[in-house]
Amino acid sequence: MNSIEILRWLVFGLLMTTIIGVIALVLSLIVGLIFALMYLVPNGFWTMRYHTLLLGGLAAVPAALLLMALLIALDRWLEKQRKPHFPLGEDE
Repeated sequence: MNSIEILRWLVFGLLMTTIIGVIALVLSLIVGLIFALMYLVPNGFWTMRYHTLLLGGLAAVPAALLLMALLIALDRWLEKQRKPHFPLGEDE
């Protein structure tokens, strides 16, 4: 296994971690919004702290999607850098 293959596996691991993180972030934003709309806003507990957390969470989603796009582009570039593999007995 050469260094390009190791880098591709590392990029794959980072991409899977980012995808799981985006799913968890979106689910937590949905649950947080439901909690805010059902409890915080009607009872007057909505403060700027929660507003800042909401905006930070919403800004993190496009940032994570951009990171996913960069990791996919890096993986495709590493694929082009890889030497072709020929099984034994095949002509090169």
